[in-house]
Amino acid sequence: MAQAAGNDELLTVEQAAEVLGVGVQRMYNLRNLGHGPTSYRRGRRLVYPRSGLVAFLASELRATLRVGQAGS
Repeated sequence: MAQAAGNDELLTVEQAAEVLGVGVQRMYNLRNLGHGPTSYRRGRRLVYPRSGLVAFLASELRATLRVGQAGS
């Protein structure tokens, strides 16, 4: 879509959902719950920095690993 300051690619909701492997509605739900990746409005459009998606995936992986280790 576009580049943010610092050369971080900005993705649309549809693109971000595809990267995370979830539906668009799930992206909106995560945002409303305050649990999703970093996002912000650029005009009327909601955008997600690619670095925010990577950070979100990393935090979800860490949480999954912690739960898995606790159950061992």
